[in-house]
Amino acid sequence: MVENEKSSDSIHEDEEPGEDFIPNGQDKVTIEAEEVPGLLYNISDRVPVHIAMFGALQHTLIALSSQLAVSSLVVDIVCASDFPDIRRDLLSSTLLMNGVTTLLMVTVGIRLPLFQGAASEYIVPLLAMKMVDTDFCKLPTGKCDLIGK
Repeated sequence: MVENEKSSDSIHEDEEPGEDFIPNGQDKVTIEAEEVPGLLYNISDRVPVHIAMFGALQHTLIALSSQLAVSSLVVDIVCASDFPDIRRDLLSSTLLMNGVTTLLMVTVGIRLPLFQGAASEYIVPLLAMKMVDTDFCKLPTGKCDLIGK
């Protein structure tokens, strides 16, 4: 073999494969999938529409219920459980903003089918603040010095 000629089987580290590079001398690359017992669908299979719709409905119900649970926990932690107007406003704004942010993420954002929702990371600090101050939920009785001035 002459030094100027290169073998088609080897690529040097400093060289990029060009358009005419064909791995192992083949024209096409085929990926063969094994039939795995116990699986209904392989990676390349298409799921029927009725099963896909059922899975989408199931995902939606689970995602929305988890978001409403986060909002309900926040309402209870910040002592607003006695005020149904605050609970209603927080739950409805959570659902509205879940829809708006998901729609923006799918259309304008990175265009992946992502679900944007309420952050549950704030529940632990709220619980810690409530445990530190035992009078966290007690309303002040008596007159406040700032009223009337």
